[in-house]
This record gives sequence, C-alpha cells and structure tokens, in this order.
Amino acid sequence: MTAHREAAALYGLALNCAADLVPSERAALIEAYSWECNVIDQRSEAVAARQTAVALWQAAGNTLKQAENLARQVPMLIGVGRNDAAERCSGEAVALLEPLARGAEFALACRMQALVALARRDPTGAISWGERAIALAQECGDPDVTGMTESAVGSARMILDYEGGRAYLDQCLRRALADGRATHAANAFAHPGRRSAELLLRGAAAARGRVRH
Repeated sequence: MTAHREAAALYGLALNCAADLVPSERAALIEAYSWECNVIDQRSEAVAARQTAVALWQAAGNTLKQAENLARQVPMLIGVGRNDAAERCSGEAVALLEPLARGAEFALACRMQALVALARRDPTGAISWGERAIALAQECGDPDVTGMTESAVGSARMILDYEGGRAYLDQCLRRALADGRATHAANAFAHPGRRSAELLLRGAAAARGRVRH
C-alpha cells in the first residue's frame, strides 16, 4: 500500500506541472492518478480526477475514452454511497457507446450497468447486463471484465437462488485461483460474505416484523 500512496503523491506532483500537455496526454496522467487514489481509498479524489479526464477526452474528441472514464467512476461512486451519480455515469457511458461498434469499452459499460442494478437491488437486471458484459468481454479477449463481472452476476444470483448463486461463485473462485487472478479471487470470496450478511439481516428484520404483528 505504501508504494501506491507514493505513486499517487508523485502523479499529483506531475499533474502540477502538466498544464502545457495536450489534452490526451494530460488525461492519461490523470487516469493513472485516479487509479492510485482509488487503490488507497481516496475515492473522492479518484472520482474528481476521472471527471476531469472525461472532460479532457471529450475535448480531444475521443468518445471511447470519454465513455470509459465515465464507466470507471461507477464502482467508486457506489463505494461512497453515491448510487444516483453512479447510475448517471453508467447510463451516459452506454448512451455514448451504443451507436459505435461493440468493443471492450462497451463490455466495461455493461459491467457497470450490472453493478448499478445490483446496488439498487435489481438482481434480474444485474444478471442480464452482467451476462451481456461477459459475452462481449469474451469476444474481445478481456479477462478482467469477464472475471470481475462474473462475481457480480453470482452475487445477484444469490438473491434469487442462494445455493445456486453460491455454487456459481465457487466456480468463479476456482477459475480465478487456477488462473492466478488474485483480484478476481478476492471478489469471488467477498461477494458471498457480503450477500449472505445482507440476506441474513433482511430475514431477521422480516421475522421481527412478523412477531410485532
């Protein structure tokens, strides 16, 4: 983590001297800064940086990068409870990309739509968008979007069919471990715990409500 803190600090220093860079070069530097800020849990700074990158890529006329940076704000915004803002960013990314050829950026945008649906407790929507993202990512050869989206789909499936969703996530975990993808494995570990705790609390609340009546 110390290395990431140092990287964020160094990117911040570099950005102080980046005013003369062309928009695309400055945007790429800001993206790197945002990534490191997110890793060290400075999410407000990470989101603000991505918003700046969106504007710069728009000025440069690069719709793909504009949409990608909109999409990459989504998990950070959800992480700080700004679900409405996450939904707006995700929707804007999809709207920008839908008229274009389907590629890795659209797979990422579909993944973010799945996360937004999951955040608003719409498991059917999360599965639909997630499966679309996985299919596109596999066509594009993007294992990161595939693996990360599979965990979200498994989490959504747990809401509808607890045991089936757990089995799906167990398969995701085994694949991630076999492929040496630590982040994907961590997600496959985290989702069952998070979803199980949520379902347990919801069940307990429902039971208390029945007792009162």
